[in-house]
Amino acid sequence: MDVTTALQQTRQHFRRLDLTLPPALLKELDEVDAVLSKRTTAGISSDTLVTSAWNALAAGRDLVADKAVTGALMAGMLAQQNLGFRLGEYADRLRAEAFTRHAEDVLNEMAGIVTSADETLAAAHAVITDLDLTSPSAVTAIAPKYASVWAHAREAAIRLDSVGQVWVYVVAACRLAPIPHDQRGRSLIFLDVDLDELDALPLVPHSPASWTTAVAHSGHRLDYAMPQEVTERCRRIEQQRAELAQRAEEKQKAGFSR
Repeated sequence: MDVTTALQQTRQHFRRLDLTLPPALLKELDEVDAVLSKRTTAGISSDTLVTSAWNALAAGRDLVADKAVTGALMAGMLAQQNLGFRLGEYADRLRAEAFTRHAEDVLNEMAGIVTSADETLAAAHAVITDLDLTSPSAVTAIAPKYASVWAHAREAAIRLDSVGQVWVYVVAACRLAPIPHDQRGRSLIFLDVDLDELDALPLVPHSPASWTTAVAHSGHRLDYAMPQEVTERCRRIEQQRAELAQRAEEKQKAGFSR
């Protein structure tokens, strides 16, 4: 995903989450929009140029020095260069550069959503056994007195999924850090767990939202991480996996030597 698309997707999710982009980023984006709004893409027709030239000659003015003629001529030349479109492309580049500069601030804006989701999900896990947030009909399987608790938890899981999507968009497009390719690895955006806990996450095969759903169902407390911390968590998991494989290999060799 390119940065322009990531910015568009982020804006959509932020509206759903009732969040605003960081003020410094908004200021830069507004400045770009203000300049772009001044462009004219209509161009000048040949009739306009001819009319200006006729009026200049009729008034006894030099065509080369006449402002109306030179203005119409220059506007026509700019229109031929497709300047309006090219200015739009340049504006996209400026927006992308601004978004990249403020990418971590964008991620930090979502921390409060994760904190709220953590509290809501923890409260639900405390009173609902085998919490199931995958379907609206799941609420029929729990005691009526906990229906509102379940509803709040499901909304928290949906909002958590939006945060996860934006995190991936921003970090990938702005190249802040490597993105975990597997769903369990992406869970480390919200969880600081060991290898056994990570492998035990209840993933749903072939579900795009599986990793955020698994996080919500896991019962673990959420610990939202910035890109470099996620990279470190992934490194620790890979180290644990390598150590486990080494112990298994050593055990197998010891068995053969008996």
